[in-house]
Amino acid sequence: MMTLHYGTAIKNKSMKGDIPYLTLSFLEKGENDGRVPMYESDTNINDIIVVKDGYRSGMVLKGKDGKLGSTMLALRLNSDFSNVISTEFLYYYLSFATNNLNLFQQGSTIRHLRKEKFLNIEIPVIELSKQKNICKYLNPIYDKKEQISQSIYKIERLLFFINN
Repeated sequence: MMTLHYGTAIKNKSMKGDIPYLTLSFLEKGENDGRVPMYESDTNINDIIVVKDGYRSGMVLKGKDGKLGSTMLALRLNSDFSNVISTEFLYYYLSFATNNLNLFQQGSTIRHLRKEKFLNIEIPVIELSKQKNICKYLNPIYDKKEQISQSIYKIERLLFFINN
């Protein structure tokens, strides 16, 4: 149904590459953590990115074009299933299903995604038209959530600079 791709650490990142190195800080806040040459691209906007290591493990993010960071993995639907399940619907479903991160984490010091539990999430398959309708209602909500998250981050940064 889908393929998994694991991110890798890179040593030679610079700010001069063609595509971003996709870290959590880049995906959440747009903070550039380096760039890499285009030929190193391994993810795209049709992927679903999941944080696999760290305190945010299990977090689900929308795909971006770039080189996947070492604490991430990307899910990509196989083309055979594009007429059965929408990537966008899968993204929303996984986002809701992983809200209780403790079910999907292990480790006492550094949290890691419990891959076997995560990959065994049962995904309801409903008609594609119904999936698209659900996504139509969720898109503006998630867009607003993203705007609010960005605003909170900017306020936190501003307060940090004011207080230091």
